[in-house]
Amino acid sequence: MPDFKGYFFGLADEEATEDSRTTLEGLEPLDEDGKATFDVTLTDVPSTTQLLNANITVRVQETGGRAVERSLTLPVKPAGAMIGIKPEFSGDLAENAVGKFHVIAIDQSGAKQDKSGLTWKLLRVEQDYQWYRDGTAWKYEPVTSTKQVSTDTLDVTTDGGEIAISAGWGRYRLEVETADIDGPTSSVEFDSGWYVTASSTETPDGLEVALDKQNYAVGDTAKLRVSPRFAGEVLVTIGSEKLIGTKTATIPADGGEVDIPITADFGAGAYVTTTLYRPGDAQESRMPMRSIGIKWLAVDPTDRKLSVKLDLPEKTLPRQTLNIPVEVTGAGVGEEAYVTVAAVDVGILNLTPT
Repeated sequence: MPDFKGYFFGLADEEATEDSRTTLEGLEPLDEDGKATFDVTLTDVPSTTQLLNANITVRVQETGGRAVERSLTLPVKPAGAMIGIKPEFSGDLAENAVGKFHVIAIDQSGAKQDKSGLTWKLLRVEQDYQWYRDGTAWKYEPVTSTKQVSTDTLDVTTDGGEIAISAGWGRYRLEVETADIDGPTSSVEFDSGWYVTASSTETPDGLEVALDKQNYAVGDTAKLRVSPRFAGEVLVTIGSEKLIGTKTATIPADGGEVDIPITADFGAGAYVTTTLYRPGDAQESRMPMRSIGIKWLAVDPTDRKLSVKLDLPEKTLPRQTLNIPVEVTGAGVGEEAYVTVAAVDVGILNLTPT
């Protein structure tokens, strides 16, 4: 909601519903000023705990045959009261740090209201794989499960309420709901520590790996976190256009870390490929013999980074020269910088809600 920026409404793990589409027919032709007014009515609204938007798309065909398309997005009022959750931190939460969440309750019109007896639960989200027999072959499917870490109650006023939690390494979901039957419920998911979500490794041979920082400087030591599904020996290969180095380590079943010193050979960054080999005497024989994960390790460009700023007017007229002041910072004294500026025609169709 525009009035509640940063707040999450509805269940974060709710399956996406199919769009409800309606064709706007029998529209009035444009008048002499190129304008028209028409009504849009919502009929079948998807059943969801989350907020909805109505996307209105209109196409106008020019006399030359080219179709100009414009879209307008309008919020849809919720069917009833809702709970909003706002994390008071940006990005991932540091491991074992205290994370605070601001909770509000609003009515159908979006006005804040008092709400007592809210129940909140902190859940750890884990992903594993379920193996099953299909004829003569073994197949698998990802299974997401949750484990309750803590729970408590909360009373909120028109100023809201606060939840403070501390979580170890992993992925978590905070759920807040009322005691009313069919009452509003909302949740928000977050990572604690430099955890990597399993959404990018939807197969058993995908290895979950993560780095402790977004970028590094030469002389730093990067910590590579390995989250395996079995214990084994890991081979870490670092390279870009050429091989920079390799490292080996023994990783237990509950995971481990590998230190990677950052040198000038990394340049702007390098790919870190991690291969975990399962011991031959492992009991879970259906698991793959190896799993692989890859991460891009970025090196801060520092003095090699360029910033470009264009001082553009709000409007300009055709058939005249447009002078565009360009400011480039970060280049060395006496060095040349090349800038390409492109202007694109985006048409003339405008949609205005009334």
